[in-house]
Amino acid sequence: MQRTASRVTLAFAILTASAAVGAQSPARAPAPPHKLIAFDVASIRLQKEHSGGPIRFTEDGFSADAGPLEYLIRNAYNITRDHSIRGLPAWGAADYYVVSAKVADSDLPEWKTYTIGQRRQVLQQLLADRFHLILHPETVQIPIYSLIVAKGGPKMQQVTPPVPGSRGGIEARSPGVFVGRYVILDRLVTLLSSSAGLDRQVFDNTGLTGNYDFTLTYEPMGHASASLDSASEAQARPSIFTALQEQLGLKLQPTTGPLDTLVIDHVERPSDN
Repeated sequence: MQRTASRVTLAFAILTASAAVGAQSPARAPAPPHKLIAFDVASIRLQKEHSGGPIRFTEDGFSADAGPLEYLIRNAYNITRDHSIRGLPAWGAADYYVVSAKVADSDLPEWKTYTIGQRRQVLQQLLADRFHLILHPETVQIPIYSLIVAKGGPKMQQVTPPVPGSRGGIEARSPGVFVGRYVILDRLVTLLSSSAGLDRQVFDNTGLTGNYDFTLTYEPMGHASASLDSASEAQARPSIFTALQEQLGLKLQPTTGPLDTLVIDHVERPSDN
């Protein structure tokens, strides 16, 4: 797992748990909030090689094989956008840790009922215990691209997905060639933010709510058209900015916008196992 390859740009959220409280008579005090279980055993080991594998919740806990603290925080707080963690020391992105955490056997039935948000909260507590992590949310203004409908309207084909509520998918046919089927705009925005070589995050302000089919072909940034195989392809393809306007009827407009971030107040290398 490389840092640059693992970044994917989706929408940022900090998940909090809510306790369901039944109807109470006026004479009774409200029920206390439900206390989440904690990992019973947790091993955190520094890995010398700066590469790793999956980071995921498991049937009985959490596993990272391996990842930097930055990715552990991303997983714990559901962070999908770059530049959303501030104040992280250099080692927080450079040191890779193998993590194995499990709940007690007696807590396993409850763990299996937990939502992803509740499991993230348990991981947050582990990071607080072992990395002494303290942080707070903050909203900052940063340069962004606003994706809007270009003059003349969208040129994508609006379609009805076979399954209601489908988000569709985008296939990478080759560098700079993407084919979308039944795609909602959030999917395209994620692609543009993570795989188009842009220097800013992209936010959807098109107002388009349907599903679309499209083919997007552009000259990837940093690629020379002379390296393309056929003579016909050797003619320079359009930039991502031009391709979006000419092929999809969309436009990237430079502006500034709010970004929800987490600011690290305090963190330490993990305590011994």
